[in-house]
Amino acid sequence: MVSVVVPPPLPSNKELASPITNTSMVFLYDEAGELVVDGLPMVVYNYDGFKYTSQLSVSGANYLYTARYYCQRNDTTQLHPSSAANIYVYVKDDENLIVRDLMNLPFLRVQQHGDVLLPCRPSSPDVKVELLKDSEVVDTISLKEENVEIDYDPTEGITLHHIDIKHSGDYECIARLGDIKTESVPKPMMTDIDEMHVEVGDNVNLNCWVDMGPSIGFSMEWIYPNKNEKNRIFQSDFIASQLNQGKRGQQNITIFSVTHEDEGNYTCQVTDHNKNTNNISKYMKVFDLNTSYNDLVHKGRATVTEYAGNSIMWVVDIIAHPKPNITWYDQFDKEIHTSGNKEISMSGKQTWLKINNVDIDDSGNYSVRSENKHGTKWIHFSLVVWDKPRVEIIGANNFFNQGKRYEIKCKVKGFPAPRVRWFIRYCRIPNECENVDPYIIRNQLKTPCKGIDTTWVQWAPLRCTH
Repeated sequence: MVSVVVPPPLPSNKELASPITNTSMVFLYDEAGELVVDGLPMVVYNYDGFKYTSQLSVSGANYLYTARYYCQRNDTTQLHPSSAANIYVYVKDDENLIVRDLMNLPFLRVQQHGDVLLPCRPSSPDVKVELLKDSEVVDTISLKEENVEIDYDPTEGITLHHIDIKHSGDYECIARLGDIKTESVPKPMMTDIDEMHVEVGDNVNLNCWVDMGPSIGFSMEWIYPNKNEKNRIFQSDFIASQLNQGKRGQQNITIFSVTHEDEGNYTCQVTDHNKNTNNISKYMKVFDLNTSYNDLVHKGRATVTEYAGNSIMWVVDIIAHPKPNITWYDQFDKEIHTSGNKEISMSGKQTWLKINNVDIDDSGNYSVRSENKHGTKWIHFSLVVWDKPRVEIIGANNFFNQGKRYEIKCKVKGFPAPRVRWFIRYCRIPNECENVDPYIIRNQLKTPCKGIDTTWVQWAPLRCTH
């Protein structure tokens, strides 16, 4: 729900506020700034000698990836030039019919007779969106009689044109897909039970909270498995506190001396003054005393192909007790510490490795190890970097003895696998070599990076290239 306030007209010599709009193109992060997908977007470029092509792929996409995507040259400074190609992509999700929750925009201030965009974008084109004002369906006919126009674009939302003071109020978008309907009550939040390890005899405190509009009355309650227990399980009083643009309600539940009978779903339910409800439910697992376990889970791509100069990241969930020792290893089986272009991070039940500005030297196999008294768990990853070839000649001297055989090695790194050729320039003295055309050395060996017989060389600088 979002509250729209239209202030009275200001004197003409005062600067008017601009209409509120929202032009966010793609949502990759949640309110806490955390990535909401399992894998990062991956862009692959290709040039076949005639045209450039680019492909965007996303691993683990969810409804927040419903957005308009633009393809443009990476050397342009304009955000979305008119020459850029674009496409709007829907990611259908029956549990999330609206892409952006209006609770993220609880208060909008619009100038008199201005326009306002309510970003009610559906996650699928077959989702029907309905607009409510102060819990009542908006009457479009009445608005037209008041010279207010409504435009709906599923890729942007609902726009109200030429609104004035009497159109201030609490607006809400209700989405429907068949028999599925978005809840009019915001979904509450609760303590992340997944971050907890609960054993028999522990004391557990769970917190639930929800943010509501300023004019909405509501209550909260807990629903839990061992409902008949009266001596160990207690719910706190419902507490409502004022926010800048609304209010927050919260209620706790405390379980003393946990038993196996307390295992199950813990549900926090919110009910508004119109008897509309919404809830959040999480499962609490109860372990025996001194239980240990150790596991690592990665839901994205274990093998990543990326262009040089970009960044990659592997995120791994840690499911272990007691707390394990986590170690990352590089392509040389050496322990990785945060330094240079590599970053190691730990947060709760997750660890991740980020490699910034990758180049060909970062290619190889990486791994992460989790170790506690339960044992050791490994996950392995591979990084392939698209980069221009890097050439190094090994064992080359300035002078050779006539009649002897020497071996000069050419070390080449690159992806895709580069074609390697040896060049030689025949000249009498070194100063003349730069003006002589190079000659490609051809032989029948399986690899061109082999020894060169100097019995037929007068003065010949060698060059290994790609």
